Amino acid sequence: MQLEAELGLNDDDDDDDDDDDDDDDYDETNRLASFQRAFQVAKSSDTQGYTISTTAGTELKSIQELTALGWAYLSQDVWDPLEILDFRLTALEIDDLCERLNLILVMMLGQEKKMKQNLESRDVSDE
Repeated sequence: MQLEAELGLNDDDDDDDDDDDDDDDYDETNRLASFQRAFQVAKSSDTQGYTISTTAGTELKSIQELTALGWAYLSQDVWDPLEILDFRLTALEIDDLCERLNLILVMMLGQEKKMKQNLESRDVSDE
């Protein structure tokens, strides 16, 4: 709770401004905000002792940032928890960061495919 307070994540008000009950709506802004919060929480709670060193003019990510990105992509706040449960459980068993990032790539490609299929089915039903 202290970590959430420091990150400003313990808002008591409901952030669900979605008046529409359609669960299939894809709101990119809310998903991005959820991902950014998950990234900050994962980065802040890293206990491996990695440090971030910034070098001017480079776009390289530190080990800490890559690890935090990996766990943020597996956040239940970003995706439907039931859709990514298998990936989350598998990721817990993986010690190697590269293997975990490869697993996340497979998950993301699967999610992309599902989203494209949803868009195609909406386009067909709209015609």
